[in-house]
Formats: sequence, structure tokens, C-alpha cells
Amino acid sequence: MATKMPGDGPAPPLKRQQATGHTDGSVRLSKRMSELGIASRREADEWIALGWVRVDGRVVSELGSRVVEGQRITIDSATLMNKGFEVIEACRLFNMPPEQVSVIVHPQSTIHSFVEFVDGSILAQLSVTDMRLPILYALTYPDRITSDLNFSLSDLRHLDFSPPDVGKFPCLRIAYEAAQAGGGKTVALNAADEVAVSAFLEGSIRFEEIPVVIEEVVSETPVGNLESIQQVLAVDQTARASTREKIAGLGQMKQRKSVSVPVHQN
Repeated sequence: MATKMPGDGPAPPLKRQQATGHTDGSVRLSKRMSELGIASRREADEWIALGWVRVDGRVVSELGSRVVEGQRITIDSATLMNKGFEVIEACRLFNMPPEQVSVIVHPQSTIHSFVEFVDGSILAQLSVTDMRLPILYALTYPDRITSDLNFSLSDLRHLDFSPPDVGKFPCLRIAYEAAQAGGGKTVALNAADEVAVSAFLEGSIRFEEIPVVIEEVVSETPVGNLESIQQVLAVDQTARASTREKIAGLGQMKQRKSVSVPVHQN
């Protein structure tokens, strides 16, 4: 479920550690995520419990875990936009409308896809959580070759599933709407997401501003009738330029709000 997400990149210096008995300069992981603007501390604790947070590439699922300056924090699926892109891919690959493609939150990342048939039967694909496996199959299709990417069913204790909260993850809703409209909307979705996420990593916008910027760009992009790669690239470039303009506009608004007007007393 990992993807290029906010939080994956160089982080600003840790704030001064308060006198809490920890002399190594560490802070709670949830507090650090809150300082970075990724999520509130409550939301950070939820993501940690779901196994969405990695520190230096290792999944951290224990509440109260601590980090020190220099450690790399990666948030898997923090906006769920990557799942939105997978919805669009499934619609195109299997010629299905968006309402027939659903996203399910599965913390164990053991089942990677379900296919439900008209008779009610469901086939599930289980494997290790390692992108090398699908890449291997893509390279050897239609054959399969021996690998060491084995999955032990005896280690499987439970499987949890829940529907995503589209109120908490607006990017998923925007992706569904773009998939329904098609055409230039999906091109603009990808372009705006890449620019907005980069702006967040650079500190230009807050985490919660990512979906706001993306939705504005997608909404103003016409569906169009894209019949060539040149037309697709043109929509992409226009959407990227529009996203940068909106991000710059947000920066100017913040500067205006921070201006102080002195009051002189006679």
C-alpha cells in the first residue's frame, strides 16, 4: 500500500525536547507527525495502529513509539489518492463503472484484491506485501517462476476490513468523481496531485490543503475528447500550471494574514 506520500522526505528539525525523562532527544511519533502537519495526534495514533506509518522503512504499529531527529517517516496512503488512482486503473482495465469498484481498508495488507462474481462468489489474491512479486509476474507473464517471496498461512491470525471514511480522505472522493467524468479530469487529477504533494513536502502548503488545491484544479478542467498523447500532455501541463498558481495564491493569502498593522496612540 506504500506510495509516494506526504511525510516521505526530509523533515524539519525536531522542536526542543521538553524535560520528560528522555535524554536521547526523542519525541512521540504521533507528536512528530502533528508537528509536520501530516495529521492531528489523534489521527496519527489511528494511522499508527492501522500499520500505515513507517520509520526508516520499518512499519511502526505500537502507540507511544518515539523518533529522533534524522529518522525518515513515511506515511502509507495518507491521502488515499493512490487508491483513487487504482480505482481509475481498474475501471479502464476491466471496463467497469466506478460504482462497481470499491476500496476497502485492510491494515494487514495481506489480501491485495477481491473479485466478486455475479453468483456471489469472491476470489481473493493473498501474498507477501512486496511489490517485487507483481513486478515479477508482469515480467514473466503468462508464466510464473520460482521465487523466495513466500507467504506462510500459519502466521495469519486475523484479517480486518472496513470502508474508508471519505470525509477524512477527500482525495478518494475526488478521484471517484474524476473517474466518473473521465477524459481530462483524470489527467488533471494526476498532475495536480503530483504538484500539490511536492509543495507539501517543500513546506509550501499544509497537508489539509492538498485536496483543496486538487479539487479546484480538477473542477475547472474540462472533460474534453482526448484522442492523442499530445492532447493528454497539453491537459497535463495546463493542470500543473494551474496548480502552481493556486499554491502561490495560498502563499500570498497567508502572507497577507500575517501582516501586522501597528496602532499608534496619541
